[in-house]
Order: sequence, then structure tokens, then C-alpha cells
Amino acid sequence: MPALTGYNHAAARSGRRGPASRPWTGRQTGDFMPLCLRIALSALLMFVMAGASGYAQRPEPATPVRAHIAASQGAIVRELVGLLSIPNVAADRPNIARNVTGLVAMLERRGFAAAVLETGGNPLVWGELKTPGATRTLLFYAHYDGQPVDPKGWKQADPFTPILRNGRLEEGASEIPGLAALDRFEPGWRVYSRSASDDKSPIVALMAALDALRATGTAPTSNIRVVLDGEEEAGSPSMVPAIARYRERLSADLMLILDGPVHPSERPTLVYGARGIVDVELTVYGPKFGLHSGHYGNWVPNPA
Repeated sequence: MPALTGYNHAAARSGRRGPASRPWTGRQTGDFMPLCLRIALSALLMFVMAGASGYAQRPEPATPVRAHIAASQGAIVRELVGLLSIPNVAADRPNIARNVTGLVAMLERRGFAAAVLETGGNPLVWGELKTPGATRTLLFYAHYDGQPVDPKGWKQADPFTPILRNGRLEEGASEIPGLAALDRFEPGWRVYSRSASDDKSPIVALMAALDALRATGTAPTSNIRVVLDGEEEAGSPSMVPAIARYRERLSADLMLILDGPVHPSERPTLVYGARGIVDVELTVYGPKFGLHSGHYGNWVPNPA
């Protein structure tokens, strides 16, 4: 499989970063899938098949699940490429609408009851997969928007036209042609595109994990809910009001955030207690131009 970032934090995030807390650049660094897709899948499976979750009807499903993933590499990557090909800058409303339509269809193909939750900004995409008799509900969060992008900073024709390389771009990896037609991928190959790692791959990984469980006869015992944010890279200004407005649809026993870095060991990781962010605005006053410290240094206000 080509590599991908396994965005797999499990936490109740207590705050959202502000629009200016993480400056964006048009550089291509990091907009690839840096770990094998099976790692993200196994990270998801590790949780939902463990005692903390409800995928427990088969005690050792790893072998058939891996066999299914190996046989489905082409289909999984093609679904990812299709999603990556839709521009997703939060301010681009027409293409945000295209992303929403595609994501709703993606959920419905897996049997989810899907809906578009309108907000004061870009909508949330919501889905629910009910399980008869389930007493627990899991909520998966990810985001479908991406940071603004400067195509001049990319070593490919278009950041929203995914390409495949046989390794890391910074190490001189070459492009592999025919991405859409391939059915097998080496572990070191990497797909380069805007939002390939942050945060569309986790969405596709979750869908692929559910496909693999269904294909191997592993039925869930928990209800599954999904909420996909369309403004995360802009600070999620519409999320807090939406939580109050759609509280019933967003309620769950546990929330997993599929948006975070892979551990350096490249092992599937669940991180608990993700911290929020506090933004501070500080206003200082001082002279409009430089002043000689020997003449003014003792009494003119100094912002430093």
C-alpha cells in the first residue's frame, strides 16, 4: 500500500485553534501520505475491535481483514484520489459543496443514514450507522477542508491532481505514472496532493476499515456516528454553535478525533486527553519611530 498519515487521536478535544495560530504555507512538505494505509486501518481496528469498543464478535479477525485490504488496495486508493481531486479550501464554497456531496455519497454506500448539518459557515457532514441492540455510541471526527495553497510551491502541475511517487519528494523520489490504473502499491510509495494527510486520508481509512470488517463478517456491536468539519483549517468558527444546535445527533459515549500525527515508531497509536488552545491578544503602546536611548530611554514607554 502507499503510505498515509494515520490520523488517529482518540480524545475529547477541549478547544479549537484560532485562524492565526498555525500559519499556512504553499509548500508541498507534508502533503503526502507518510505511512502505509494498513497502519491507519489497523489503528482504527485496534480500537473498535478491542474491549473498549464493540467489534468483538470475532476474536482474531486480523488475518482475513489484512487479506481483504491487500485485495482492495486499488479501490481504496482510487476512492482517496477521487476525494483529493476536489479542491477544499474553506472559502471556496462551490467546491466545498462538491466535497459535501461526495462525502454524503461515501457514507451512504456504507449504509449510513447521512445528513448535511447546516451551520453559519460551511456545513457539517453527519452520518449514523445503527446496530440493533447496541448500548454504546462511538463518534468519529475528521475534517474535509484544507489549508489555502499556492500552486507555485508544488512540484506538480496542480496540488489537487494527486500524483504517486516511489518515495519521499525531499529525497528525490520519481513520479510513478498511471496512478488511477494501479491495483498494487509498495509500502514506500507516497501519494502527493493537498490534504492527502490532513485530513482526507483518515476519512477514507475509516470507510475502508468498515468495508473490511463487513467483508470478513465482523459485525459491530456499537452504534457509529461520524461528523466531518468543513472549517477546521479556519479555526472551526461554526463548530461550537453547531454542537449546541445538533446536540442530540452529536452525542456519544466516546469521541475519536482522526486528525493528528503518527507516532515516530509508525505503530498505531491512541492518544488520550488532547489539549485545547488558548488565544491571547496583547496590545502595547510605544513611540512611532526609534528614539535615542540616552535622551529618552528613562521615561518614554518601551513596549519591550
